[in-house]
Amino acid sequence: MKYWDEQVYNGQYGTVAGVTNTMGHLDGATQKAYDYILKNYKKGGRVAIYGYSYGGVLALYLEKRLEAAKIKVNFLVTVDPAAGPNTKDVKRVVSNNTDENLNIFQTTPSAIGSYGDKNKREDDSEKGIINEIKVSYVDENGKKQKMVHSAIDDQTTQEVIDAILKKVQKK
Repeated sequence: MKYWDEQVYNGQYGTVAGVTNTMGHLDGATQKAYDYILKNYKKGGRVAIYGYSYGGVLALYLEKRLEAAKIKVNFLVTVDPAAGPNTKDVKRVVSNNTDENLNIFQTTPSAIGSYGDKNKREDDSEKGIINEIKVSYVDENGKKQKMVHSAIDDQTTQEVIDAILKKVQKK
């Protein structure tokens, strides 16, 4: 898509072809989601946002955009928010516009440098934020594996679905 540039990187396992975000087009990259929420939000409704990898970066940005529209985010789920070789530049700051954030992450860089880290509030606190680090998982053969960026979304799917359903059904 127009918000990504194709590049070749020296990854931890050698040269890899991949994509990196430009990090300069976050309004454009979140516009459809922003417009959808503005169109469909009803006063008193509940807003939940989910993002994995670069989607987590976009989710963090979208929740800040919604603040200007005076739409509260009830629940934000970020899973290993990352931006490839630009991951060190990811702003893992949850605005005061968001009530709660479940942030699930692992810290081993992928071949192009993607990894997660703790989220925090603008005041450096973790109020309303659950930072959950995942270091391993059990594969389909019952073998324990080290958690990696490419597996964390699949390995946390049920936990994320359950958490979102619990929050949006909450009265």
